[in-house]
Order: sequence, then C-alpha cells, then structure tokens
Amino acid sequence: DMQDRVVKFMLHVQNSPQVDSNMDAFLEILNDPLRKQILYCIHSSLIKQVQFFSNCSSVEQCFFISKLKSVLYLPKDIVIREGEQGKNLYFICKSKGDFSVSITDNSKTDEENVAAEDNPFKNALKKQKVFAFLREGEIFGEVALLTKLKRTATVVSDDYSTCSFLNKNDVEEMVFNFPHIAKTLRSKLKELKNENMVFRRLMIRNLYYL
Repeated sequence: DMQDRVVKFMLHVQNSPQVDSNMDAFLEILNDPLRKQILYCIHSSLIKQVQFFSNCSSVEQCFFISKLKSVLYLPKDIVIREGEQGKNLYFICKSKGDFSVSITDNSKTDEENVAAEDNPFKNALKKQKVFAFLREGEIFGEVALLTKLKRTATVVSDDYSTCSFLNKNDVEEMVFNFPHIAKTLRSKLKELKNENMVFRRLMIRNLYYL
C-alpha cells in the first residue's frame, strides 16, 4: 500500500509543474520583476478563486504571491490534525473532491478514551465526526495561527488535490505589514461560533481582540 501511494504521488507531481523542484532553482536566477510576473502566472487562478485575495490591493497580492508555496495531497491524506500546533495557513487550489473537516467525537465511553490516552497514536484512535466540507477557493488553518491555540479540527483531502500555503513566519509578516488583512481574518472567526461545539467556544474565549 505504501509503495502504491508513493507511485501515485510521483504521478501527481508530474502533473503539477508548480511544485517542480527545478522551478525554485529557475526562479532564483531571475530578476525580481520577472520572477514576480512568473509567480503571478503560476498563482493567478488561485488569486481569482479565493475571495480573500480578490479583496487585496495589487501590492498586497504581490506580497502573497511571493510567499505562497505549493503542496500536493493524495486521497485520504491528513493535511492538519486536531490538537497539533498550527504551522501553515492553507488555500485550496485544485481538487477532484472535497476536504472533510472533522472533530473528535466526545460521545465515546470513558474506557475508550482512557485506552486512547495510553496509546502514542491516540488521535488516530479517537473517532472523528465530520461536520463540514471545503472546496476549491476556500482557506483553512487560520484559527490556530491567529489565536495561538492548537489545531481545532482535522482536515483530510478526500481526493487528489493541490494547495498553496503560507507558513507561520509569512502570516506573522502579513500581520505586521498588513494589519487590516489580519483584522478581516479575525473578524471572520466570529462566524465560527457554535454553541454545540466546545472547541469553538474555547477559540472565541481566547480571542481577546474581538
């Protein structure tokens, strides 16, 4: 099964020139204006897809374009896992299916939870309850980076997909240089509040700036 997944991943890479390792070397030898033009061509479809980018100025778009990195996922790949530290903010570029968003099902018995706690792979043992689906043009992973909390949900790629992402340092630079964009993202976190979800109530309580 592992060998089969490696072969599928390499085939996926061949069909995704934006993640070609030779591309980075090629971009390094270009001057800044030409590099920005090429990066814009690579990420132009994402800029048009994601409302977050369409509301940005050309200067702001150039900042994001210069920072975005691409990553590929196979069916059933776990992109982020509930309880882990947040490192990246993701944008869904292309996907043949959805990204399922799930949280731990707290309805399990005490015995089951104790068994999970004693196992180093406890998060994999806990039953996950899917409560949302993400599609092309949507973003995820912003909660952990903006609230300093651990990941509040698990996100799984349901099919072959390509994402672009900003790492933690990129997001911190965005907050410093474009605080109004960070404020817009934080304001959208209010929409996540749901009295039936404990992790969302915890998130809202930690947003002292809202």
